[in-house]
Amino acid sequence: MNRALSSLKTADAFRKVFRKGRAFAGGRYVLYILEHEEPVVRYGIVISKKCGNSVVRHRFARVVREVLRTYRPQIKKNADLVVLPKKGVTYARANEIRYKEAEEILLGLLKRAHAI
Repeated sequence: MNRALSSLKTADAFRKVFRKGRAFAGGRYVLYILEHEEPVVRYGIVISKKCGNSVVRHRFARVVREVLRTYRPQIKKNADLVVLPKKGVTYARANEIRYKEAEEILLGLLKRAHAI
């Protein structure tokens, strides 16, 4: 089945994932996952202004979005995913993130969440 990958749009959707979902932390990321019945995987990316300027924040989001897009066919569950940097990730650490490192960390988190 070719299920779509879309993004979470509203603050209520994010709040629901944070309140009712399960959290998995590893490396520089925290992954929240909330399973549901709809045949779609939605994602959200949250990064504070404390982690850097817009260039750094958007680079973080692009890398995470690309990993999720690449591995979307392997994500088994119908779920909402929210990815954010761990507390304490500073400008320098957010700016150093590379695709391969992000891929390893996020795949590990998805496996721990039994989403892959």
